Amino acid sequence: MKKGMKWVVRIILGIVILWLTIFSIDFLRCLSLRKPIFVLVPLKTGMATTDGSEHFSCTCLGYNVNYSTIPTTNGKKQVTWVEFIMFGKRIMSKSLYEKEEDKLENNTRTEPYENMEGILVTTNIEN
Repeated sequence: MKKGMKWVVRIILGIVILWLTIFSIDFLRCLSLRKPIFVLVPLKTGMATTDGSEHFSCTCLGYNVNYSTIPTTNGKKQVTWVEFIMFGKRIMSKSLYEKEEDKLENNTRTEPYENMEGILVTTNIEN
């Protein structure tokens, strides 16, 4: 009986490790604004807009991924927005344009200078 129980535990542990590997691969791809690989049910959730963007929703192994794409000049599609949902809660949401929005919101820049004692100091300077 002990041998049988050890095999059951090994099989369950193997399945959990396999799922964690699949989850981490898809999560890392979504962090870098790429489509998930391990998709069970792909759904197109909206019609193409005037700029050619399309919205998709994918059901994966225990989590959902929503993303939006736009066509590029070379004919491929660029992912512009990704949302990773697990257990009904949004785990991660990332947009291609987040960096530009952060630059617009933060209109100050820092410049280092040396004070009278020779210590390097940084201050915020309005643009």
